[in-house]
Amino acid sequence: MNQPHVTGLIAGPLVPFDNNMKIDEEAYRKQISRQNGINGLGGIYVNGFVGEIYSLTPEERQLVIRMAREEASENVPIISGIVGFTPDDIVKSAREAQEAGADMVMVFPPYDNRFYRRLAERSDPPFEFFKELSGRIDLPMWVFKFPKESGVSYSNETMVKIADEISSVVGTKASAISCSEYYELYKALNGKISVFATGHDTPDLLGMMLLGSDGGMAGIMNIGEERWAEFISACMDREWGKARDLFVDKLVPISEYIYGSKQKTRIGSTTSQIKECLVQMGLFPTSFVHPPDTGVTEEEKRGITKLLESINLIPEMNVRR
Repeated sequence: MNQPHVTGLIAGPLVPFDNNMKIDEEAYRKQISRQNGINGLGGIYVNGFVGEIYSLTPEERQLVIRMAREEASENVPIISGIVGFTPDDIVKSAREAQEAGADMVMVFPPYDNRFYRRLAERSDPPFEFFKELSGRIDLPMWVFKFPKESGVSYSNETMVKIADEISSVVGTKASAISCSEYYELYKALNGKISVFATGHDTPDLLGMMLLGSDGGMAGIMNIGEERWAEFISACMDREWGKARDLFVDKLVPISEYIYGSKQKTRIGSTTSQIKECLVQMGLFPTSFVHPPDTGVTEEEKRGITKLLESINLIPEMNVRR
């Protein structure tokens, strides 16, 4: 088995901005400190999608890594997302992350480009790509596996080859639309690397966790973090009844609101919706996001208030009328 083996909840902090659109360092540090105290925490994943990796500058990405490493316990690994379209780009990003204090890196697909997508599902290019990275990046790597529908998904055969032959690959964020897609991947990789369910942030996550997982990681897990951690711990402990009740009663409403049928008709992005939840919970200063991402409307803010009230996550003093 490749090492290190990570389990539990991987927290994915968002980046709070002040009124001048600068990173609010005090609010960010408080967020990391809070997440560091979660029972069952397996790691902290910065510079992810909801961590606005694509709109932060390289200097800002390093800043959030440094703050996370300074605020988290020494035994909590800091995983940083890294992006690029060439090996040189990604190696540069990885070295900047390492310099800032990251313990591991999450490699985003370099094929998320119209002209490269045909390469993603072939077996040789992704394997050779990670093989080259392994010789140039001196950190454990995670593979961000996109779902089949994305057009940039690695095949299960490719994932197995990477896990078997590249020892520096230690885990994968297994984004899948359906339980059946996830289960095939989990069966193939179980016992080789850490497999973390994200369920494309849908209600299918319950089924995926029941089928087997080393833990969970998703942007919406910032909303009621302790509840998500309790759910994941119950799954890991095979307390299936407890896990089901927690998920259905307290967590499905979050998934349905953020990623349900109304998602495509909203103005505000997923990241700004989650940030607004944290604002109304008294945890974030603003729900601002960097362009070209989009902020929430007043109507969407009212919808978030109703969501949080329905699951008892909003202090009365913060309720918007």
